[in-house]
Amino acid sequence: PDVVILNETWLKKSIHSNEILPDSQYEIFRNDRSKKTHPPDPSNPNKFRANGGGVLIAVRSDLDVTIKRLPVSLGLEMLALKIIFPNKESIIICTCYRVGTLGLSHHDKLMSYLRSLTAKKNPPKLYLVGDLNLPNADWIASHSITQIDPYSALIPLL
Repeated sequence: PDVVILNETWLKKSIHSNEILPDSQYEIFRNDRSKKTHPPDPSNPNKFRANGGGVLIAVRSDLDVTIKRLPVSLGLEMLALKIIFPNKESIIICTCYRVGTLGLSHHDKLMSYLRSLTAKKNPPKLYLVGDLNLPNADWIASHSITQIDPYSALIPLL
């Protein structure tokens, strides 16, 4: 495949990217779980799950594209790449593992970041892939099946 996107990779610094995919074939971008990317659970601030989470995007290295890693420093397990084609058109590929227990402020950070990516004049197409933990979302009908779901605001953005 041209692009590989993985969520909940469970990778750590001790695992090299070329153990997952051959680095001769892919340019690999990772955001492994850390205290910076996975804030404490609001219901138990002393609890940190060191295992789990993490995201990865790999782009085939023989493609004629320019890849820019976009900054994401939101306390999210998230990764965003802008891929620029030779004709100067571009797309943004974004992956996110949104832990459902982290609450509304965590969600608000995600929403704000996604809006910033699409708020520019003639924004590139945004492809969001991930585990968003939105159990009340009806993705086909593009709405939340409950009116009180605070995460339903994400659906129209996508």
